[in-house]
Parts: sequence; structure tokens; C-alpha cells
Amino acid sequence: MWYAYGVRQDTLQHTLLARSDDDGITWSRIDCYIEPHGFFLPPQIGQDELLVLSTRTLPPADPAETLLWTSHDAGSSWRRVGTIPPPADNFLLFSQPPSRAFPTPPIPLYALGAEQLPSNLYELKVLQSTNGQHWSLLPPLPVPGTSVEHPGLLQALAVTGDGDLLAFGPDPKSGLPSSLKTLSDPMPAFWLWIWNPRASTWQVLSSPLTHPAYEWCGLCWSAQLSTGSDQGSYLYVHHWEVGLPPFMNSFYRVRLPSLPAAENSREKERAFSSLLNRPEQWADSHSVQTSHEHPGL
Repeated sequence: MWYAYGVRQDTLQHTLLARSDDDGITWSRIDCYIEPHGFFLPPQIGQDELLVLSTRTLPPADPAETLLWTSHDAGSSWRRVGTIPPPADNFLLFSQPPSRAFPTPPIPLYALGAEQLPSNLYELKVLQSTNGQHWSLLPPLPVPGTSVEHPGLLQALAVTGDGDLLAFGPDPKSGLPSSLKTLSDPMPAFWLWIWNPRASTWQVLSSPLTHPAYEWCGLCWSAQLSTGSDQGSYLYVHHWEVGLPPFMNSFYRVRLPSLPAAENSREKERAFSSLLNRPEQWADSHSVQTSHEHPGL
């Protein structure tokens, strides 16, 4: 169980992590070693009692640091793996569920930076690591107008079982708008970009999600991967509007390209590129309006 709390709105936020081994009858703290190192988000739960989380040091610590931790015994003990360099904050993404040997060269760990700014500023940055100690910044999307400061990413969504990062971004032809500012109009379409860590390349699906949506928030989208009855891999995305009521919750899914068997990595890359050009269609799974003050699922 993870819990965040603060005494007042203007005070520092604190976090708590506890575990129960008897169906919630009793609980024990498992954060006694990591909690003094700063604020942390819920841990990622992997195989064989693996837990992974990052802590962000709080003032008066200067400079602030983001530390990566792992536990191989469900939180009884923790190992500090390394420091995640700027611009990363606390948000981590990796293939689910991570194996005990994670991360590995084919399946890296990703850390997000500037993910809580309005996404239509295109300032989201992603770092990757194959060992939790050495990190590299992903290159900007290969579209007009991107730069190191504005890589072109809107929302990082999920990581496939092969370690590919899925993210929303702009039209591959028109690229970023000429004026980068928080826009009052909804964004008309979202293109699904795929980062292939084995080839170190960005690729994009041929068909965008044509769902007009406001991007004033930094984490407007959430996503999950699933295997369908046809054994295909599907990406489910959920968007909630932030603005004046009524709020809108929208759900979509798309079938991801699957790689056929190939003799070597070069053949796999060619097959993957050809599959990306197929017009995979986004399906509207569910849309719901709510008038609550805070939109819910």
C-alpha cells in the first residue's frame, strides 16, 4: 500500500509504503530506509518479489536528486541502484511485469522528465538505461520543429514486452506548431510513435487517433497493454478532460503491429517498418461524461 500526505497545502508532501502478508489484517512499513531520501511514487511490482521505485530528495537537499531503488524481497531490504540524472523526476516506465534481471540491454528502463507540464508545450523528455546506472536521453522525434528542449513528445504511454516505448506525438509531416504555447483549442489528432531501443530509431503508425482533446495537463492520458483473443497485442488508452464541467472520459484501443518470425535483426526491422505502414484503426471502446469536480474512471 502506498500513501501520500501533507499537513497543509503549502507544506512538503510525504509518502508511506507498507505491506501486508495476511490479507490486510496487519501491516508493516517497508520504507524505513528509503523514506528519509525523499518523496516517492508507488513502486513498480515485478516478478519474484521485485519492487522498483525512485525517490526525489526534498528541500533542504541541494541539489535535488532522483535515486533509483530495487528490492528483491518485497521491500524487506532495498538496494540503491544509482542516480537518475536531470531532467528526470519520479516517473518510471518499463515492460510489465519486470523480470528479476531487469533492466537488460534489449529491454531498458525509461525515466520521464517535465512530464507534468502541459503536454502541448512538447517539453516531455525520456531517458533510458539498461542497468539503472548509466542513462541516455532519447533523441527528438524526426519531424519538423523538434529540438533537445522540445523533443516533440506529448505523452509517454507504455512499454511493450520487447522494450519498445509507445508515446503520442505530432503529425510526422507537419511536426510541431510554429508557436509553442499552451493552446486553448483541442488537439485534433494523436500519432502513435514507437521507440525501438535495439535500432535506436523512432517509427510511427500510419493512422492517428482522431480524438479532439485538450492537452492542458501533463498526464492527461493513461494506457495499458493487453493480449486479445486473437493473440494480438492491443494498446488501450484513456483520456480525461481537464477544464470546465462536464468532464469527458474517453477510451480507445488499437492493435499493435506484430513481428513475424525472421532470421536476423535486420529482417525484423524491415518487417516492422512494413507493418507500421498498414492502416491499423483505432476503436472507440467507451466514452462517458461526468459532472464531478474531479473526473473519475
